[in-house]
Amino acid sequence: MRKGEKLAGKTQRDNVVQQNRLHLVKLIQFSLQFNIKSKKMVEDNMRVTSVQACSASTVSIIQA
Repeated sequence: MRKGEKLAGKTQRDNVVQQNRLHLVKLIQFSLQFNIKSKKMVEDNMRVTSVQACSASTVSIIQA
């Protein structure tokens, strides 16, 4: 019985360890996706800002 109990205990612990690893992998994947989306949003904002700056300078040139 003791061997079975030890084996069962080890198996349960292995399952917990495996679940924790899966959670870590999911967290890492989520954070990478979030970083990629954030980087893309920043790039889009920079593009919009540069277009606005170009438009503003064009308007000021036309007004002058």
